[in-house]
Amino acid sequence: MNFCSKCGAKLALRVPPGDSLPRHICDNCGTIHYRNPLVVVG
Repeated sequence: MNFCSKCGAKLALRVPPGDSLPRHICDNCGTIHYRNPLVVVG
């Protein structure tokens, strides 16, 4: 993921406050983009 789906600005990979994993964060609008887990049937 390179660009924000809300405003189109470039994303930065950082650990947001209160989290422990790096997330894609938009510096322009502040949206945090989470990667959704894939559904796997076994």
